[in-house]
Amino acid sequence: MDVVTLFAAAGANPGGVSLTSHSVVAPVPTGRPCGSCAPGGHPAAALDPSHVPAAHPAAPAGVPVLDSPGATAADLERLVPFAAGRLAVRRTMTADGAAYTPMAEQCRLFLRARPEWTAVGHDHGGGGLMLLSSRPEDKTRPPGPWRKARTYIISTWRHVLNGRPRAASARVELRLATCDACEFRTGGTCGDCGCPLAAKAARDDESCPLGRW
Repeated sequence: MDVVTLFAAAGANPGGVSLTSHSVVAPVPTGRPCGSCAPGGHPAAALDPSHVPAAHPAAPAGVPVLDSPGATAADLERLVPFAAGRLAVRRTMTADGAAYTPMAEQCRLFLRARPEWTAVGHDHGGGGLMLLSSRPEDKTRPPGPWRKARTYIISTWRHVLNGRPRAASARVELRLATCDACEFRTGGTCGDCGCPLAAKAARDDESCPLGRW
């Protein structure tokens, strides 16, 4: 999901850099620093595969931003009353965009405690910016009832034929931890396949439809 599309109505952060076409939910390639990153952004034509955004990412205007390396899930909770359904969290990735930081784990803990919130976007560049939302219009719409029923019947039939294998508790927790910060999570349901997350994770013969576990 593109954070530009998601927050287009909110506009750019007047105190930072406008969102540009490379503020996307994907790792940013490594290479030379960008000399054209400045307030107001830069034209998409200036981007190249070796580009590293020095000043990105920028949070949209009107969205509360948590920008502290020592922040916790409790700090996110305190922002909720002022969030109007959207929050932005900085410092979720290492400087090279190769690994998640402790701040990303605090976001996951917040999302576990608040299933009505979803990590709808994550820019891996510039130290990371995770966008959280509780607004239905920002989230992936789960499959309809017929597709859900079909998936459940096939999954259960396969599970019974396999002898009803149950996943170890540690494996279940690892799977659910992956789902916590997934952009397709909608409450306790997978927005891609429509399955209840807790039930799906507990079946040892199940797998994530996106290949994440």
